[in-house]
Amino acid sequence: MGPHSEVHRSYPRQITIQPQTARQDGRRQLACRAAIYYRLRQRGPSFGNNFNNRTEEALGLAADSQMAVERGLFGRLKPWFGFVMLVERAKGSLGAVRVPSNMPFPADTIFNGASYIDRYRIFFERMVAEGNYDAVALLTAEAESAEYVEPSASLSLANLEAAIRARIAYIKALPDDVFDELTTT
Repeated sequence: MGPHSEVHRSYPRQITIQPQTARQDGRRQLACRAAIYYRLRQRGPSFGNNFNNRTEEALGLAADSQMAVERGLFGRLKPWFGFVMLVERAKGSLGAVRVPSNMPFPADTIFNGASYIDRYRIFFERMVAEGNYDAVALLTAEAESAEYVEPSASLSLANLEAAIRARIAYIKALPDDVFDELTTT
């Protein structure tokens, strides 16, 4: 965390907001609030257990962040929330996963025959569509490889970058008085 970082504890998780500053008309102002959560350690061999833990973290962080927004901990200008996930491409993450039959309610049929990488893609596409995250990058790579694959264009690094650029353009377009009112906590 930098010297001007804010740490908010809403519920069980810690949310770190890294403020970016810009100089405009000779005065310093907060130009963008953003939180990007990085999870770059999803490796085998226990892909099932790791999948459950990582998706629980992502869902919990989104819920906690939304509660902090609703309580005005960030002012009235909702921070931009992103997530970057790197999953190892291996036999265990690429093969079809059996859907349990002993669940108390039927599983969504989209998961039939889906691999863990497919499940991450479905999960994060839904998290963005439901407004829990503004953008997500889902990358997959073989162990010890610098080459990565993006399983979904909507979860690509290019899409993440475009979303960040759009947020910066939005912040820059706000008149100073509106920006100041929205960011006052």
